Amino acid sequence: MRKQLMAVLAAAGIGLFGRPARADDFHVTTAQELQSALTQAAGNGVHDVVYLAAGYYIGNFNFNSAESFDLTVRGETGTARSEITIDPDGTGRGLNVSCSGTANVTVQGITILRDCGDSAKGALRVATGVDADVLVENCRMMATNSANGVGVDIAACRDATVRECLVTRDGSSQGDGVSIGAAARAVLVEANSVQGSTNTLGRGIEITAASAVGLSLLGNTITGNNSGGYPGAGVWIEGNTLSMAGNSVHGNRGGYGPGVYLDAKYDGGSMGVSNNTLTANVGPGGALECNLASAGCLTISDNGISGNHGSSAYGGGVWIDVSSGGNGNSIVFTNNIVRGNTTGSSSAYHGGAGVYLTDWGQDNQFVICGNTITENSCSGTTEGGGLSYRATAARSSLIVSGNIVRGNSSGVGGGMHIRQECGPASMIVDGNEVCGNLSLSGSGGGIWLDGYTNKVCNNILAQNTQSGSGVGGGAWIRAKTHLDFINNTVSDNAAVGDGGGVKVQIDGVTEEAYVYNNIIWGNTAGGDGDDVHLSGTGSRKEFVRNDASGLYGIWDLYTENIDLAPLYADASNTDYHVSAESPCVNAGTNGAPELPSVDADGDPRIAGSIVDMGAYEFFNTDLHPADTNGNWTIESGEFTTYSDAWRNGQAWGAESNAISANYVTRAGYLLENGGLYHNDGAARPLRWKPGL
Repeated sequence: MRKQLMAVLAAAGIGLFGRPARADDFHVTTAQELQSALTQAAGNGVHDVVYLAAGYYIGNFNFNSAESFDLTVRGETGTARSEITIDPDGTGRGLNVSCSGTANVTVQGITILRDCGDSAKGALRVATGVDADVLVENCRMMATNSANGVGVDIAACRDATVRECLVTRDGSSQGDGVSIGAAARAVLVEANSVQGSTNTLGRGIEITAASAVGLSLLGNTITGNNSGGYPGAGVWIEGNTLSMAGNSVHGNRGGYGPGVYLDAKYDGGSMGVSNNTLTANVGPGGALECNLASAGCLTISDNGISGNHGSSAYGGGVWIDVSSGGNGNSIVFTNNIVRGNTTGSSSAYHGGAGVYLTDWGQDNQFVICGNTITENSCSGTTEGGGLSYRATAARSSLIVSGNIVRGNSSGVGGGMHIRQECGPASMIVDGNEVCGNLSLSGSGGGIWLDGYTNKVCNNILAQNTQSGSGVGGGAWIRAKTHLDFINNTVSDNAAVGDGGGVKVQIDGVTEEAYVYNNIIWGNTAGGDGDDVHLSGTGSRKEFVRNDASGLYGIWDLYTENIDLAPLYADASNTDYHVSAESPCVNAGTNGAPELPSVDADGDPRIAGSIVDMGAYEFFNTDLHPADTNGNWTIESGEFTTYSDAWRNGQAWGAESNAISANYVTRAGYLLENGGLYHNDGAARPLRWKPGL
């Protein structure tokens, strides 16, 4: 009776008194012993662990079971993964594990050669049931001597984890590095090194686990892969929920998104890409392409995106493409550094050497804020050296806020190129520093903007150049419905054609343009309107309380403007804050339409009783953050506490970000000069000067 009970419990995977059934351990030293152990484990009714001794195992090893008992294949205790090698010897898979039940599968601490004779076959292939998990950990999957094959191929499971593996192939081998198919719940790919070759075909990581609710790609290094004309040489992910953080994606080459290609096809997803380094990838979309064909959320934040090349098409650094079915998406691109990316094409609408956004859907919202976008370049007639946005559908909105856009170049719109092709649509361009950009063959050295309902405020447009046959050194703006151009600073820009500072174009008879509280001064044009050039009729055009000269065009209302040097703090070093003596202080009007509540620094927009002209309010009452007791003196204890917080990467006070090194340096400088300081209203942190 006891033997019958134990047999029944064992068949159910349960030991006596409800404990799990025993596990069998197999210790193998030869290829035949390895296969015999796998065969016996497939039908013995218990959980199994197969230990491999150091050695070289040639053959195609198979585990095929309908039981629901776990299998672990690993190296003997104390052996390194480099000491154990499975070699399929040019035909078939090295280790094939197939479980139709609920058995969990673990493979740890071994090397499997990718010599499968077929670039579509996996050196390690695992397929389990939808209630079983797969773990591949601390393994090596290596392709040498023209060996073809996938490294890790997980065809089906519940949760899939690939961790701390080295996956490589040489310059004459083909096949993907890590491929994960139908996972029912979650996928984690963490701390792996996946190295390919741009000479032959093979993606680095391919995840098509569409039904999985959680995909995580964390801390991997993915280099030198090639997908040919297909997307995602480094990483290709198809799904709708993703956390991708801390990865290095470098030197991959192929079709769209050669660094990373994200394909979000299913509604309700949330995809996050943060704190990654994406460099030197080559192909359309450069470092990262996101294709959104559904409704969901995409956040791209705190990444370093540099030195990528968009081949001859879209997006050198990043391309975010919302397809015609992608309605109701939220796209946030924030706090990224996008530097030194390139692209080029002679076709219209191509561009975005830094960031390229295309919207073919409806009711989408793009927020581009707090990024540093510098030294990106488009060749030919491409559009938007730093940022390019093209919307073809109605009701989508765009917010471009608080970005630094410097030293970019393109055919049209050297810094930014923004086009809304149908309306109604809204756009806010707020608090951006757009300096030193170049338009090579068309209009808009700093910004080219063609939109419907537009709010352009608190921007600094300076030292931009339009060198071709177009117009608008600082900005070219066409108002299709309504333009509020409020409290901007536009200086030291140049155009070969008209409008050295700003060119405002109104093509119809119903449009409105309101230009209030701006400093538009010191610009030059080869044609008409050194500072401002206006053309068109519209229904209402107002130019009120601005500091400007060199005007061309007729305004319906032109009143209370001045033409005086604005007396900047240090324009030669692109500090366009006004000094205390500036005629622009308290010279604007509080009645300006859409008057912003804060200035380009985030300080109160009205520091006194009347708003200033320009992007910056003269504001000299804020203390250095290290001055915690508010006595206008940096004391040694305050400096020590502040610098310790900086070294530890801590946030400070009400600030959500860690302390900047230049603020610590400034505090130390003030302390060395006696500690007593004042605020002269210039740019932070240089505004805090020693003495009274």
